[in-house]
Amino acid sequence: MGERISVKKRAGLTWGESVAVARKRIKDGPYLISRHGGWFRPKAQGYTNHLSEAGIFTADEARRYIDVDGLSVVPAGHVITGIDWEIADLEKRLAAAKCLRAAIAQHAPAVGAAQGEGE
Repeated sequence: MGERISVKKRAGLTWGESVAVARKRIKDGPYLISRHGGWFRPKAQGYTNHLSEAGIFTADEARRYIDVDGLSVVPAGHVITGIDWEIADLEKRLAAAKCLRAAIAQHAPAVGAAQGEGE
C-alpha cells in the first residue's frame, strides 16, 4: 500500500536515535497513521479497520506519534489503491444487499402471512 514509515531499531543506534531517523523521513504533507493493522480515526479518537474511516494527519502530528510501538505513518497519496479496493468491495456488498432486498420484497406477502398465522 505504499511507503510506510516506522521506527526500526538500527544497529549502533539508540532507540532515541532511531526515532530521530524516522522523524526525518516524514516530509511535509498529509499522512494516515496505522498501528497493529488498524487506522487512527480523526483526531486520534480510537482505531478503525476501515480505511474510509481513517483520519488525516499533518506531518508534525505524524512526527509526534512515530515513537509509539507498532505504529507506522503512510503518506496519504500512497493509500489510493487501498481506497479503490474498499470502494469496489462496498459496491459489491451494496449490489448483493439490493438483490437480497428485492428477493425478500418479492416474497413479502407470503412471509407476512406465515408470520401472522400463529397469532
